Amino acid sequence: AHELSEETGLYLSSEGAKKYEVESGDIVSVSANGYNIKLKVLIDNQISGTIGYIPTFDKSIKTDKLFDTSRYSVANLRKV
Repeated sequence: AHELSEETGLYLSSEGAKKYEVESGDIVSVSANGYNIKLKVLIDNQISGTIGYIPTFDKSIKTDKLFDTSRYSVANLRKV
């Protein structure tokens, strides 16, 4: 369970970070389904494109509220 010791936040590719004008370590506000959460941006060099992801294993972050009936959701992203 090495994931439990890793940082949790919004994972983006370098391309995604450039598109959204954020850098690793920035704090962003992610809004979806009437819920808003602040997360740290983390760059994942193993993904490409502009789709980001938020891990669900960290129980201290209420990520389930960002999603409705699917594990995918369209969200708004704003740098804090």
